[in-house]
Amino acid sequence: MQRVIGVSFDSRSMQASLIERRLGAVRHLKSEDYQIPDIPEKRQEFLSETFTKLKKDYSPDGVVIGITFDHFSHHIVELPLTKKGEIKNALSYELEKYLPLPVDEYMFDFTILSKASDRTKVLVLSIKKDTLKSFIDPVNSAGLDILSVRCSAIEACNNFLTENKAKTLRCLFIHVSDSFYEIVGLKDAVPVLLRNIRKDKDIILEIEGLLTSFPDGVFMSGKTESSVIEKMNIKLFPMSLANTIAMSAFKSKPFSFHFLPIEFSRKKPDYYPYLLGGAAAATVVLFLLTSPLAYYKEQRVLRHIEEKINSIKKHGAGLLELKKKLESIQMDRKFLFDFKNKRNLPLRIMKELSIVLPKNTWITNLSVDDRGRVEIEGYTKKASELVLVLENTKSFKNVYLTEPITTEEKFSLKMEFEEL
Repeated sequence: MQRVIGVSFDSRSMQASLIERRLGAVRHLKSEDYQIPDIPEKRQEFLSETFTKLKKDYSPDGVVIGITFDHFSHHIVELPLTKKGEIKNALSYELEKYLPLPVDEYMFDFTILSKASDRTKVLVLSIKKDTLKSFIDPVNSAGLDILSVRCSAIEACNNFLTENKAKTLRCLFIHVSDSFYEIVGLKDAVPVLLRNIRKDKDIILEIEGLLTSFPDGVFMSGKTESSVIEKMNIKLFPMSLANTIAMSAFKSKPFSFHFLPIEFSRKKPDYYPYLLGGAAAATVVLFLLTSPLAYYKEQRVLRHIEEKINSIKKHGAGLLELKKKLESIQMDRKFLFDFKNKRNLPLRIMKELSIVLPKNTWITNLSVDDRGRVEIEGYTKKASELVLVLENTKSFKNVYLTEPITTEEKFSLKMEFEEL
């Protein structure tokens, strides 16, 4: 929640309006009118007491001040520049042509009216710093924050443009104060003419002279006079100027002028020292946490590795167990095959010999060992042919005679039996 008081100063009176912004919505709370003493000393005392009371009663977050147009000088200046910063610097020298006193004694602000590729037309408002100080001091002495200082006529015109959306009108907008008719000539929503006419002058004659340039009519707000309205067929634009000034703290405007001296501007908090201190503290904390964090990280990685190792061990143990079982089965299979092959080995050898040996061959002795090595003795008609016969079979190999051949063709030979 934020509360702002808008104050519209006039020559003999002052209006204050309290508004509140809550959750993005802005609402008007209260308005009060005050009569200002004519004596300068009493005026300042009255204003100080009034703002002190406003602070006590409403506790606002800040004040926006509106000053009548007669306290400002205005000029429309064309410069061969386009950047806002360059324009502001150039105006510090350019205004010497227009202001009666040195530029340093004024505070000025400007708004861009139109811009070409190489030139910019601006409207400049200037106010003497001493005049500005006379309005600011009572607010400052009451201990209130000053959010901004505005030109009342411009803020009234901004409100008119915003509410009516008069983007294509060529019209006159007149705000009536205690002592002046504050005239703004608008063409396509751009102020091309500003004039301040005292109330003792013939305003009707002035308006008639301007209507040829602004044919879309006249709109008037403020302390209007019925006689003038009836004669000129003027359209009324009712509004609370103090409320409009207060709203300028929250809402953007077509033309914004701000005249608050730097010394009264609300200083933005400097977060740099806090940022620097926070960075230093964070560095120390990180330094202190480096070892524990590194230890924690290493322990975490170590636990992860150990978990993987245990998982591999469990998986590997299962594989080793399967391998042992497989080897045992293979050994049993080999034993069975060996037993099968060795069982009745002599009989199988005898059977094979009976098939391949010639009919005129007799075996007198046969011996077989576990490795299938065979040794036979006997008689045959031709022992040398016997070796060839046995070599040509698929069951016997490495056949050779162990004793010389006798006349009786007695033979003794060794060989190896190969299982088919």
